[in-house]
Amino acid sequence: MIVPFGLKPNSTVLLSGCGGGFDFLCGVPLGLELEKRGHRVVYSNYTFSNLSGISQPKIITDHLVEVTSSDTMKGSDEWSRYFPEKVFCEWQEKTFNEPTKMYLYAAVSAQQLAAIFNLLYEKEGIDYHFVVDGGCDGVFRGDEYDLGTPAIDAVSVIAASLSNKLCDKRYVMTAFGTEGVGRSVSHAEVLRRVSELMESGLAVSSITNNREAAKLFQQAFEYMTANMPIKFQSTIVSSICSSLRGQFGDRAVNAKTDISPVWVSPLTSLIWYLDIEAVAKSKLYYEEVVQEQTPIAVHSAIERFVKSRPPHGEKESIPI
Repeated sequence: MIVPFGLKPNSTVLLSGCGGGFDFLCGVPLGLELEKRGHRVVYSNYTFSNLSGISQPKIITDHLVEVTSSDTMKGSDEWSRYFPEKVFCEWQEKTFNEPTKMYLYAAVSAQQLAAIFNLLYEKEGIDYHFVVDGGCDGVFRGDEYDLGTPAIDAVSVIAASLSNKLCDKRYVMTAFGTEGVGRSVSHAEVLRRVSELMESGLAVSSITNNREAAKLFQQAFEYMTANMPIKFQSTIVSSICSSLRGQFGDRAVNAKTDISPVWVSPLTSLIWYLDIEAVAKSKLYYEEVVQEQTPIAVHSAIERFVKSRPPHGEKESIPI
């Protein structure tokens, strides 16, 4: 099973992309399995798409919109074709012959996103909330060798921890081994953080635990790749698909990684589930993220925090 624990029958699950971009797609194998088990799945994403450029979105609040396959992005430049959520809705409808919707939000603070999550919990009757991170920098606490790109991940994780306590919430990460430009992120430190959080609960599975979901996940990504410019291809998702094909070692998983290959292994397609409250509270800059009102301010606050600490020293490596 991709979801290695039980949920109450016929529950409703919110799957949220943690750090923007294609993170929501990393939750699709979970969503497919949950739907097969009889659960209802709702998707949302902290999007990089231009919300103001969507032709006629269904506006829920100033910071939250609902989109479907019929929505389009205004403009004729390349960025007007960056709309992965719409393309995913297209794939869902073509594959299952059912209408699909997604909730999108952008440029919101942790407090604002917590309010959005509370609204979605009530509107959709959410029982479980999985915040899905394509990568693993969302588990970092703030004193690692290299933090990756922590701002939006931190906002999403902390927002979920601040939101209504009535539903069960998990931080979910995948694509181990692929984080960081130029391999600057220490994956030994990822394992250290997971070890520190194990007492709060840990479950691990693999996308290959459900071959039908794995196959459909790859089909979804292939459809999205074929219908978006090459420059927008997701290296994280490409790496997971490469792992599912049994590839190992340094790989150029797409056109963007011809010069800088990604290290792929069976670990890349693992899915890790952690208690989101524990992940949020472990962050040494938790209070700074809670107080700031914009993602830019969050990014600046984290930078100030990192600069205020003593030098980290050598990068920690895994002795294998």
